[in-house]
Parts: sequence; C-alpha cells; structure tokens
Amino acid sequence: MRLKKKQKVSIGVMLAVVALFLAGWWLACGPGEKPLSQTSRLRFELSFSSAVHPEPITGRVFVMITRDKTSEPRLQAGMWHRCCPFFGKDVDHLRPEEKVIIDEQTLGYPPRSLADIPAGDYYVQALLNVYTEFHRADGHTIW
Repeated sequence: MRLKKKQKVSIGVMLAVVALFLAGWWLACGPGEKPLSQTSRLRFELSFSSAVHPEPITGRVFVMITRDKTSEPRLQAGMWHRCCPFFGKDVDHLRPEEKVIIDEQTLGYPPRSLADIPAGDYYVQALLNVYTEFHRADGHTIW
C-alpha cells in the first residue's frame, strides 16, 4: 500500500513539473509585445544571382528572424527555448533574379504569420535549400 501512495505522489509531482514547464514555455514564447500594425506589412523579397547558380532551382526558401545575435538565425530555428520564428515556401524551377515573396500569407512557426511578429530590431537570415532531382530506374522522379 505504501508503494501505491508513493507512486501517486510521484505522478502528482511529475504532473506539477510538466505544468510548470508548459507554463514557462508559454510565457517565454507568448506575445510580449504588440504585433506590427496593419499599415506596416512585413515582407521579404528574395532572389539569387546567376553568378551563384546559373540554372533554375527547385527547393525551399526559408526566412529566420531573431533578436539573439549570439549565433546565426538558421541555427536558432526550431529551438524551443529560443523560439526563433521561421517561415518557408517551396520554389519550383526558380530562375536567377526571379523574386520569391515571403509575406504575411506565408505560414511560419511559432507564429503562423509575419503579421504576428512584434515591431522591433531583428537579425534576419534567408536560406535556399536546393533539392536534387533523382530519376529512379522504375521511371519515377523524386526530389
């Protein structure tokens, strides 16, 4: 019987720790400032030079935004304790000098939209992940 009591206490303690962790995470990642006003819409126009890559590119474009200058924004994306917002869009045969637009319609994480980013000073980094095309022996093409 004592064993069951200890198990109940340890489960209760574990639930309390999880609740505190979730509350802390919510407070750390929650909106602490007002988002940008509707009149000032955040937007990024990205392109690449033909000197960098002369052929069209299929892949995914990412934009990462952070206030933390200790490391590159791309290294902070996806880290739960830093909550670096990032946004992405697929590109198909993107030509050199052709623009890709990342705006408030582009889905992101943790905020779903650039419209949810509070006004302020940020470090921003863009990344283009180039997919490689493979022609399989069975006739299928995969990226």
